Parts: sequence; structure tokens; C-alpha cells
Amino acid sequence: MKHLLHLNFFASICSFVEGGIPTVDILRSLTIYSARLLGMEAQHGRLIEGMSADIISTEENPLDDIMTLKQVSFVTKEEKIIVNKY
Repeated sequence: MKHLLHLNFFASICSFVEGGIPTVDILRSLTIYSARLLGMEAQHGRLIEGMSADIISTEENPLDDIMTLKQVSFVTKEEKIIVNKY
């Protein structure tokens, strides 16, 4: 099930890219816009002091190539390191 969700996530991203949506807007849709839609933007969606954040890191800049999100190097969730490839 986990892999199926992962594939659907990237299929959605590919659809956005093919539809001409700018990369910065795709990344915003995964962060601040999602938090706003869920009514949680006061606690989630941005990296600023006092907000809850799960963080991923990639080797390349996803603004240059959004598909770099397929190669995550570092993940934190609820202040715990989940993945660390460094």
C-alpha cells in the first residue's frame, strides 16, 4: 500500500508538470496550500519558528527539477529522524 501511495503521489506531480503548473506552485500545493485547505495553516505548511514541520531534504533543488523528490536524502517527522542518507 505504501508503494502504491508513493506512485500515485508522483503520478499527480507529473500531471501537474505536464499541465504547465510552475514548480514553485506544485511545491506550495504540497505545503502551505494543503495546510490552508485543511484549516491548519496556523500550525503547518511553513518552516518558521513555532510551527510543526516534517522536513525532507534532497541532493538537488526541486525548484530546478521537481522529480528530485523521488530521491529523498533526509526526513524528519515529529522531530525524529526517519531517513538519513548523509
